[in-house]
Amino acid sequence: MHGEPAVHQHTCAHSHSWHRKQMTLSHAMRMQGAEDDVEMADAPDDFLDPITYTVMQDPVKLPSGAVMDRPNVLRMLLSDPRDPTTR
Repeated sequence: MHGEPAVHQHTCAHSHSWHRKQMTLSHAMRMQGAEDDVEMADAPDDFLDPITYTVMQDPVKLPSGAVMDRPNVLRMLLSDPRDPTTR
Protein backbone atom coordinates (compact mmCIF):
# COMPACT_ATOMS: atom_id res chain seq x y z
CA MET A 1 0.00 0.00 0.00
CA HIS A 2 2.84 2.34 0.78
CA GLY A 3 3.97 2.26 -2.87
CA GLU A 4 0.56 3.09 -4.34
CA PRO A 5 0.34 6.69 -3.12
CA ALA A 6 3.85 7.38 -4.45
CA VAL A 7 2.90 6.05 -7.86
CA HIS A 8 -0.32 8.07 -7.76
CA GLN A 9 1.59 11.20 -6.72
CA HIS A 10 4.11 10.65 -9.51
CA THR A 11 1.30 10.19 -12.05
CA CYS A 12 -0.48 13.32 -10.81
CA ALA A 13 2.76 15.31 -10.87
CA HIS A 14 3.47 14.10 -14.40
CA SER A 15 -0.09 14.95 -15.46
CA HIS A 16 0.17 18.39 -13.86
CA SER A 17 3.50 19.01 -15.60
CA TRP A 18 2.03 17.95 -18.97
CA HIS A 19 -1.02 20.16 -18.41
CA ARG A 20 1.19 23.13 -17.50
CA LYS A 21 3.24 22.62 -20.71
CA GLN A 22 0.06 22.45 -22.78
CA MET A 23 -1.24 25.66 -21.18
CA THR A 24 2.08 27.40 -21.88
CA LEU A 25 2.01 26.23 -25.49
CA SER A 26 -1.59 27.37 -25.87
CA HIS A 27 -0.72 30.78 -24.42
CA ALA A 28 2.29 31.09 -26.75
CA MET A 29 0.10 30.27 -29.76
CA ARG A 30 -2.48 32.89 -28.71
CA MET A 31 0.28 35.46 -28.26
CA GLN A 32 1.69 34.63 -31.71
CA GLY A 33 -1.80 35.07 -33.16
CA ALA A 34 -2.07 38.46 -31.47
CA GLU A 35 1.35 39.43 -32.87
CA ASP A 36 0.25 38.32 -36.35
CA ASP A 37 -2.90 40.45 -36.01
CA VAL A 38 -0.78 43.48 -35.10
CA GLU A 39 1.55 42.85 -38.04
CA MET A 40 -1.44 42.53 -40.38
CA ALA A 41 -2.97 45.72 -39.04
CA ASP A 42 0.27 47.51 -39.92
CA ALA A 43 0.41 46.03 -43.43
CA PRO A 44 0.26 48.55 -46.31
CA ASP A 45 -2.98 48.58 -48.29
CA ASP A 46 -1.07 47.24 -51.32
CA PHE A 47 -0.58 43.99 -49.39
CA LEU A 48 -4.34 43.50 -48.93
CA ASP A 49 -6.45 41.47 -51.31
CA PRO A 50 -9.00 43.88 -52.86
CA ILE A 51 -11.84 41.35 -52.43
CA THR A 52 -11.26 39.95 -48.91
CA TYR A 53 -9.15 42.77 -47.41
CA THR A 54 -6.80 40.21 -45.89
CA VAL A 55 -3.01 40.16 -46.28
CA MET A 56 -2.19 38.26 -49.47
CA GLN A 57 -0.14 35.10 -48.98
CA ASP A 58 0.35 34.35 -52.70
CA PRO A 59 -0.26 37.54 -54.74
CA VAL A 60 -0.66 37.28 -58.51
CA LYS A 61 -0.92 40.06 -61.10
CA LEU A 62 -3.94 39.76 -63.38
CA PRO A 63 -4.01 40.84 -67.06
CA SER A 64 -5.87 43.98 -65.95
CA GLY A 65 -2.90 44.89 -63.74
CA ALA A 66 -4.80 44.26 -60.51
CA VAL A 67 -3.10 42.13 -57.86
CA MET A 68 -5.08 39.53 -55.91
CA ASP A 69 -4.37 36.55 -53.67
CA ARG A 70 -4.10 33.40 -55.81
CA PRO A 71 -6.69 31.28 -53.88
CA ASN A 72 -9.30 34.02 -54.36
CA VAL A 73 -8.53 34.31 -58.08
CA LEU A 74 -8.79 30.55 -58.52
CA ARG A 75 -12.08 30.42 -56.64
CA MET A 76 -13.50 33.20 -58.82
CA LEU A 77 -12.22 31.66 -62.05
CA LEU A 78 -14.07 28.44 -61.27
CA SER A 79 -17.35 30.32 -61.55
CA ASP A 80 -16.40 32.67 -64.43
CA PRO A 81 -13.23 32.50 -66.59
CA ARG A 82 -13.04 36.29 -67.09
CA ASP A 83 -10.67 38.50 -65.10
CA PRO A 84 -12.45 39.07 -61.73
CA THR A 85 -11.63 42.77 -61.76
CA THR A 86 -13.07 43.51 -65.20
CA ARG A 87 -16.30 41.47 -65.18
